[in-house]
Amino acid sequence: MTKHPILTLLYLITLGTYLHANSLTASQNESYTTAIKYYEGHDYQKSYDILSQLYLDALDDSQLNFFLGRSAYEIGDLAMAIGAYERVSMLDPNNVRNQLELARTQYYAGLITEAEVGFDTILKNPLLPENVRKNVEYFQAMIASAQKTSFFTASAQIGLLYDSNVNFGSSEDTFTLAKGLGTFTSAKPLDDFAHEESIMAAHVYDFGIQGSWMVRNELSVFNRSYFNESAFDTFFASYRPALIYNTAKSSLELIGSIDYYALGQESYINEYSLNPRHSYLWDPTLRQTLSLKGGMRDYDTLSDLDSTFINLSGRVEYYPDNTSAISAILSYELQEKSRGTRTDVDYSQYALNASYMRQLFPLTIVNAGATIKNRTYQDYSQLFGNTRADTTYDINAKLIQRLTSAFSAEVGTTYTSASSNQAVFSYDKYTLSLSLSGRF
Repeated sequence: MTKHPILTLLYLITLGTYLHANSLTASQNESYTTAIKYYEGHDYQKSYDILSQLYLDALDDSQLNFFLGRSAYEIGDLAMAIGAYERVSMLDPNNVRNQLELARTQYYAGLITEAEVGFDTILKNPLLPENVRKNVEYFQAMIASAQKTSFFTASAQIGLLYDSNVNFGSSEDTFTLAKGLGTFTSAKPLDDFAHEESIMAAHVYDFGIQGSWMVRNELSVFNRSYFNESAFDTFFASYRPALIYNTAKSSLELIGSIDYYALGQESYINEYSLNPRHSYLWDPTLRQTLSLKGGMRDYDTLSDLDSTFINLSGRVEYYPDNTSAISAILSYELQEKSRGTRTDVDYSQYALNASYMRQLFPLTIVNAGATIKNRTYQDYSQLFGNTRADTTYDINAKLIQRLTSAFSAEVGTTYTSASSNQAVFSYDKYTLSLSLSGRF
């Protein structure tokens, strides 16, 4: 779209002229319904013609003004679009979809500084939907290309956690071995409190034309330290460089990953992987992502657990309105041991995850999800007299309260139930967490 110097026209569309909005009449409501049908049928000129006559009597209707902004954008009336989006921002300041549309329209209108501020604000959202993040990166890269600069983002989180089963103690009191080897008492669950800290930093550099090619380097660190059960302390660090090719509708990424895990005070796993991933935005409400990840897992002190793996997954994200999001991920993973004869390494696994996010109030967000995972091991265990099969159910919920544009308070809970035909590996646990997060 051609850029226009419309700053003068923009200020002619003033919000201060109207202090109160009038309710729509029955006839106007019928016209509004007709306009939405035109909009859904991609006849933006007709929807614009109707909505541009109605909005003066509906200045406090965020939905009407949003559709007016979208229609105006599609027919090239950027001044009207920006005015409509700014009215929505006043009525619903935490509407991420509207923030994105406003910043995008400002960019095409030549208001680069305003657009850059808008994109930076969007990235501070603690639960930024994946499709919005990718759109923001695309436009930030175009701005970076025009200004010959790169951009940097970071986030941090600190919190407290209660874990009802730190050691994954069995939910079964006893377990029995095959061939008359006897019945034994299972380990009892241990509960404890922990403090958690995490930080993520990402640097994106655009070296293509209008944000088409980018390089992203991402570093993340996570630490969980239990107050009493220090043998189960967890430390994780990850470095993920990526080569990215973006268009307005799709993103193709080649992601490398070096992941390090420590358990207690001991080094545990080093994981190396390569992950090509493709995302496509079918329309502003629907995005799909296909991912293929493969690599190796090296265990520092337990070399018989060394393995290679491959993971194939598909993700769908749907945004039914401006305040909610639904996503689902279906994945398949296959792991094979590199050496040894252990029966708990080779497995195939299917997993399905679904999540729902909704903005309850302008500064309050709720996120809930559930996962079912079925893992079947390939080797027959002489010790247990069967081939191990585990099924795990996980339910989680989180409430996020925005404190400022950069900081949020979060309260979360999870419940996990795992059942196995080898009873010692069955367990139940729940966690409660309270944390403070910030994006910079």
